[in-house]
Amino acid sequence: MSIRRFLGVSIYFAAGLAFTACLTPGPAPEAVAVAPLQLTDQEEQVIDRVVIVTDASSSVYAEGFSYAKLITQSVISGLPEDSGPLEVGAIAFGGSQRDIVPIADLDRSRLDSYAQNLQPLGGVPGYGGITPTHAVLEEVSEALKGQSGRTAVIIISDGLPTSPERTMVSAKELVSSYNGPICIHTIQTSNSSTGEAFSRELSELTECGSLQTSEQLQTAYDVTSYERSVFAAQRAPLPAVAAPPPCESRMELEGVEFAFDSAELTKVGQDVLSTVAFQLGECTDVKIRIGGHTDGTGGADYNQGLSERRANAVRSELIKDGVSEARLDATGYGASEPVAPNDSVQGRAMNRRVEFVPEKP
Repeated sequence: MSIRRFLGVSIYFAAGLAFTACLTPGPAPEAVAVAPLQLTDQEEQVIDRVVIVTDASSSVYAEGFSYAKLITQSVISGLPEDSGPLEVGAIAFGGSQRDIVPIADLDRSRLDSYAQNLQPLGGVPGYGGITPTHAVLEEVSEALKGQSGRTAVIIISDGLPTSPERTMVSAKELVSSYNGPICIHTIQTSNSSTGEAFSRELSELTECGSLQTSEQLQTAYDVTSYERSVFAAQRAPLPAVAAPPPCESRMELEGVEFAFDSAELTKVGQDVLSTVAFQLGECTDVKIRIGGHTDGTGGADYNQGLSERRANAVRSELIKDGVSEARLDATGYGASEPVAPNDSVQGRAMNRRVEFVPEKP
């Protein structure tokens, strides 16, 4: 299959023609209505792209394809709404067959239709066929070339690929080659302990990954909670009182906010820096080193560059507000100076910061 088809053309392969009567599935469980995720004022969307991978191979069909299909429907229905730009792609696979929605801006109608029409793929008489998860992850990696920003890959599967070793190699290559933070989330559709162990290993390739089982996604509340864990994080609270002037001590600028995965200051961030510029006007003999820091998600080069851009954005804003540029130095530290562990949403939020360090003559 040409990878360009994933990027620009939606392809549907009619499936089920190779199945014999002995493969007729039992009654399907009923779908659960899930409303789109609505973020609170205290939350922010931390994912700007998601690829939903559904294992529709004959092995999953034998174990209960209906669950994989319904979970796919639920995940798509619960995607965030009105919380920021979101690109979505989807791919179902079995053998050499694919059913694809190319990565593009969120289109609920198209995605709902895709999920409702999912069928088993790649089967042959006698439950034959293969589960080429490794090939699909390579296709996802190719589709993400040239992209950046935080991306989530949600894999809905029984965790039993035809080649576990090749699948792990492809997953590691996906993580290492992507130009930005990426999270692998797995949803286990079978009761296989071997499958669950492999799904867990896949999810643990990224610090922000997770493993869920179909039993953990039985209700609308379950699915909404899951969507929130993947797509949302708590906003760092604004300081309740004015911070001490930066000419007196090292200060963390808690209210400085940037657009997601960007060095562009938000209106809130600009307002905070306006107050800081006023404070700096009261201690004109002090030079300030502006330090930009990131969390540990993503590659070292990517984090270093982002921290430098954000530190320079703060410097430029202060100069715009009247602070002499000769007093301001900007330095990026990447993820090299964490103030909290990077193994939780809260810890990563604390590590994404800008600090002022006075340098008295």
